Amino acid sequence: MRELFWQVVQAVALLLACAAILIALLWAMTALAHAHFADHEQWAQLTPAQRDWLTHQKIPGQPEYSCCSVADAEQVEEDILGGHYFVRSHTTAGLWVPVPDEAVIREPNKYGQPVVWWKFTDGLPVVRCFSPGAGI
Repeated sequence: MRELFWQVVQAVALLLACAAILIALLWAMTALAHAHFADHEQWAQLTPAQRDWLTHQKIPGQPEYSCCSVADAEQVEEDILGGHYFVRSHTTAGLWVPVPDEAVIREPNKYGQPVVWWKFTDGLPVVRCFSPGAGI
């Protein structure tokens, strides 16, 4: 009888631990979704032409693949060092990240400010596409 009691206690403890993990995951997903939405309020004032431009960018050298959408784009700071672009933003925690030359979009930037479309590799941001701002 005592053994059955401890088996029930262990089962209940396991269920409670699983429930706690599930609640933590749901909370984290809600927080991330809210942060993602808040970060992209910058695009709320786009003109239709700017929204169309951001939505229809293609990966340089791979015109069959989209950079993604406005929701995946982020306005960034840019710099050039040694003939190569570097960008930083909230996504990079303020650290300068190199832009691969093959990710640079060479057509005019109709938004006017530097924009990056990110992909994540092993949890780290990597530039999928980059459109330099009009000032550089």
